[in-house]
Amino acid sequence: MVVPFATAAKEMGLKREDIVLQSKCGIRKGYFDFSKEHILKSVDGILSRLETDYLDVLALHRPDALVEAEEVAEAFRILKESGKVLHFGVSNQNSYQMELLQSYLDEPLAINQLQLSPAHTPLIDAGIHVNMKDDAATMRDGGLIDYCQLKNITI
Repeated sequence: MVVPFATAAKEMGLKREDIVLQSKCGIRKGYFDFSKEHILKSVDGILSRLETDYLDVLALHRPDALVEAEEVAEAFRILKESGKVLHFGVSNQNSYQMELLQSYLDEPLAINQLQLSPAHTPLIDAGIHVNMKDDAATMRDGGLIDYCQLKNITI
């Protein structure tokens, strides 16, 4: 039996202020949508489904090479001022994608949700294989782990 999150949280006696809720938005069937309207509508839907007034973190799901960073920043500003989202982040973005978005934001990005598992370790491999002649030494991520550490972005 599947129990909705809000129901399970209530049944377990969880207080909203004792948990961290993070969600993502930006992917529609077959394409990315980081428009202000879609972000705002997505957050309203997320809050309704989770039966809560705010998210601790909202992340843009995957990178969009054609992102309009000013429009995203405007959506983030509205969500922050309304109290619907406390912090913002991204998922699987490289350092330049984050820098572009950050240049329009009033506060630092809090997180970058990265694809990383015991079976998928290229982010770590690149750091271990520095100055070697094997394929793992190829810097495909632009030093993303180091960048996030420098910028205090939680991975």
